[in-house]
Amino acid sequence: MNDAPPPALRTESVGFSTEGKQLLRDVSLAVHGGQLVAIVGPNGAGKTTLLRLLAGDIQPADGRIYLDERPLSDYTPRELARRRAVMPQSSHLPFLFTAREVVRMGRAPWEGERGEREHGAQLAEHVMGLTATREYAPRAYPTLSGGEQSRVTLARVLAQETPILVVDEPTAHLDPRHQHLVLELLHELASEGAAIVAVLHDLNLAAAYADRVAVLHRGELVCCDAPHTALDPDVLRPVFGLDFISQPHPDGDRPVLIPLPRRALAEPTSPHTGADM
Repeated sequence: MNDAPPPALRTESVGFSTEGKQLLRDVSLAVHGGQLVAIVGPNGAGKTTLLRLLAGDIQPADGRIYLDERPLSDYTPRELARRRAVMPQSSHLPFLFTAREVVRMGRAPWEGERGEREHGAQLAEHVMGLTATREYAPRAYPTLSGGEQSRVTLARVLAQETPILVVDEPTAHLDPRHQHLVLELLHELASEGAAIVAVLHDLNLAAAYADRVAVLHRGELVCCDAPHTALDPDVLRPVFGLDFISQPHPDGDRPVLIPLPRRALAEPTSPHTGADM
């Protein structure tokens, strides 16, 4: 008898096409509470498309997506906003909102709840502290640097106070210290029970912080497993067209990857199919 809780998010043989081009095919992936799942792959692999499907922003052409084992398409926008928060690659705001106002936007799904005004204000200050963005609170969001905007956007996502987070390149535009700050924060939230799925370009950040890594290539899920398995050089070589050296991290058994560009392959080969779901 299996007493394991069901996944928070699950795709079942999902496919997506646009303008006659198939961007994803037959992707089955499960994200459980208490896990940070990183999605990695080369440009054009389908990472952002998969994230938009998980967020409910677009609908699959094939297959089904479930949130808490209920079809994602059955949720109302308000219900969805109270269960999952989404961090896009970039946020374009046409008005000069301050950083604090942007963070407070994360509380929109909870407007009208008793005590929300006070709780929302306190939570906004708390998450701005977590993301090291309090000093930007009075500044106009468009005047912030790309990295500062990214951290303010993450604070907005955290202010939404949902058990599921879907984040697209949360470390984009960040210096190394803030990259680790953000991933440490996401990893801690996952350890407290959140289900987090994040697109990452840096394989070593995925190796260091993810509980599982999903490798996408040409719209197919090549592998989804623990970092030392999913990020094995034999898995990565045909996906990225590069050879890698994998070494154990000094602080544990997670791998540290060193790409060898001089041994780049002429063209990435087709991925093998099948994945541990």
